Amino acid sequence: MSRKHRAAQLSLFVSSLVLGSFRTLFLLGFTLVFAGAGCSPRHAADTPAGPRLDGDRIVYAANAQELLSLSLQPVEPAAGSAVRTTGRLAWDEERTARVFPPVGGRVSRLLAAVEQRVGRGAPLAELLSADFGQAQADAGRAATDLAAAERTLERAQLLFDNGAAPRKDLEAAQADRDRARVESERTKTHLALLGGRLGEVDPRYVLRSPIAGVVVDRALNPGLEVRPDGSTPLFTLSDPGHLWVYLDVNEKDVGHVRPGMVFELQSAAYPGRTFSGKVDVVGDTLDPATRTVKVRGSVANPDRLLKAEMYVDVELHDPTARPSLAVPSAAVVSSGERRFVFVEEGTGRFRRQPVTPGPERAGKTEILSGLSSGQRVVVEGGLLLQSVLDSSSSRS
Repeated sequence: MSRKHRAAQLSLFVSSLVLGSFRTLFLLGFTLVFAGAGCSPRHAADTPAGPRLDGDRIVYAANAQELLSLSLQPVEPAAGSAVRTTGRLAWDEERTARVFPPVGGRVSRLLAAVEQRVGRGAPLAELLSADFGQAQADAGRAATDLAAAERTLERAQLLFDNGAAPRKDLEAAQADRDRARVESERTKTHLALLGGRLGEVDPRYVLRSPIAGVVVDRALNPGLEVRPDGSTPLFTLSDPGHLWVYLDVNEKDVGHVRPGMVFELQSAAYPGRTFSGKVDVVGDTLDPATRTVKVRGSVANPDRLLKAEMYVDVELHDPTARPSLAVPSAAVVSSGERRFVFVEEGTGRFRRQPVTPGPERAGKTEILSGLSSGQRVVVEGGLLLQSVLDSSSSRS
C-alpha cells in the first residue's frame, strides 16, 4: 500500500472518531439537563402542585399524595345525652325508722322477727325496766301531791274567807298547788310518751313500732341489757318496695344532671334486667378528692329484688335534652382558645369550621354547634391541615 493511500485511511479514521465523540457528548448533555431537573419530562408533567389556600379553605389536586394520609368520617347523631356512673342502693330514709329504747332494762321477750311486716304501733319487744316502773311511780306520786295541795288550798281559802288566816297563808297554798299541778302534768306526759297509764305500776315495757313497714334488721336477743343512750338501734324498719340510690357524678357531667331526670340502673345480680328511677337531689358540694358530686335518686322496687347496699350501674337520661351530634375526638383540633374541625366540601377541598364541643365519652366528642348531620370531617390528618394554615399565616 502506498504512503498516500495509508494517509487517506488514517484521516478517515480520525474523522469518524471525532464525529462519534460529538454525538456522545450531545446525548450526555441532553441527559444531564433532565437529570439536573430531577425528573424526566413526562414525570415532571405528572407532579401535582402544592395545596392552594383560600381563607380557611385548603384545596389539593385530585391526585395529591397528601390526600392518602387523611381519614374522614361522617358527622353522626350522638349516642344520647346519657350520663353513666355507678351507685349504691340504700333504704329510703323518709320511709325508714330506727328504734332505740327510751328506757333501760332487760329484754324479756321478742315480739317481731326480721322480714316481718308490722303496722304502726305494733309490739316489737318486751323489756323489764326499772326506769319504766319509776316513771309510773313518779306520775302516781305527783298526782297524789296535787290532790293534797288542792285540799290544802281549799282549807286556806275557807279560813281566809272567815278571817281566821292571813292572806300570805292563802298565797302560799296557791303556790304549792301550782307547783304540784306542773309536776303532775310533767310526769303524766312522760308516762304517756312511754306508753304507760296513770294508776298502773308494771315494770314490763313494750317497745312498739313508730311506723308501718318491714323489720329489716334486729340487734337484740332475750336477756340483753339495753340502755336509752345506746348507739345501735334495736330494730330497723323500712319499706323495701322503695329504695334510694346514691351516685357519684363526675365533675364534667354535673351540668347534664338535674332533679327530675330519669335513670336506668342495672345490677350484677340480674344481668340484662333494667330498673327505672328518678333523680331527687343534686348536691351543692364537689368532693375535692374524687372530683365528684353526690346525687340522690329513688327507685321503685315492688318485687323487692333490689337490696340495700347493692352496687349498681346507672345511666341517666335527660328527656328535655335536644338531639346533638358527635364526632371522633381526634377530629377536633385546637388553635388557642378555639376549637375546629375540617369539613370536606369536595374532592381535595377542606374548610376549617369553628365548633362548640360538649362532653367527651368513649372516644366521641359531642358537638353543640357548628356542624350538620351527614357532613364529612377529617379524623386523621387534621393537624396536618392545621399546620398548612399556620405556616401560611406565619409567612403573611
